[in-house]
Amino acid sequence: MGILKGVLQVVMEATGVYHQRLAQYLHHEEVQVVVLNPAQVKYYAKSQLRRSKSDPVDARIISEYASRHDLKSWVPLTTARQHLQQA
Repeated sequence: MGILKGVLQVVMEATGVYHQRLAQYLHHEEVQVVVLNPAQVKYYAKSQLRRSKSDPVDARIISEYASRHDLKSWVPLTTARQHLQQA
């Protein structure tokens, strides 16, 4: 989580369907949400020679990745696309 130009930004990895509720809630609360592909974070960590795997280490790596890359804000799917995805 960080503040970018006075805007709260939350950066998280995609976790199947598990990140979606939090992302939707934060978006509804007008928080800027970024959802990363876990593979991107994994390869970034490898490029930084980081092998340790724990929640605090993962959070630090995600934060570093976010600060060094131009990230796109997450936008919820339309209702129609949500229905198609669930089918």
